[in-house]
Amino acid sequence: MNYIDQVEKELLEKCEDIPFGNSLYQDEAFILNTSYTDARAVRSVGLTLSTRLRALRELEFSMERMRVDLAEIEASKAEGFEAVRKDIAKREKLSGIAYTQKLLKDALYEVEYLRAVLAKLPKLTRAEFEAHEKEYFIASLSRQCVALPEAAKSLEAMGVMPEKQYEFFNGPTLSERLGVSVEKQLPESETIQKLLG
Repeated sequence: MNYIDQVEKELLEKCEDIPFGNSLYQDEAFILNTSYTDARAVRSVGLTLSTRLRALRELEFSMERMRVDLAEIEASKAEGFEAVRKDIAKREKLSGIAYTQKLLKDALYEVEYLRAVLAKLPKLTRAEFEAHEKEYFIASLSRQCVALPEAAKSLEAMGVMPEKQYEFFNGPTLSERLGVSVEKQLPESETIQKLLG
């Protein structure tokens, strides 16, 4: 196993259940809760779900192409340098499978959550949706009129009221709690050069 394989294996083991896309909480707090109206929530959740489904569809076709490519590589007769190239092509195709499966799992979690949320929202006609747009923009612009910066709005969407928003900054930073810093963790340039080969 080479260096990249080892680090990727460690990464995927450590982050197996950590979403590399949106977390479900992120979808709830920043897609659903900032929609203000059911009509806008249908649109926001629908757009997000549509994006995830397109990504899953691309992944589906990519995996199909990869299976065909691998079958073609296996079926080909090769000797000498062509056999070496065949082996490289096969390893290249196989190298992304674990990462792709992780992304697939992440996307499926999010799709299932968004699907459940969308099922609870009303089906609207275009006219019904448009009738609620003024309500959405009044709510959205009203928040801006009271001079809440974007970060404060995001914290409120998470249920953190203004009086609680600064409590986080009273303790040590995460890097302090972990005992890490860029200065301490920065790899030596010789290490990087060795990795570059």
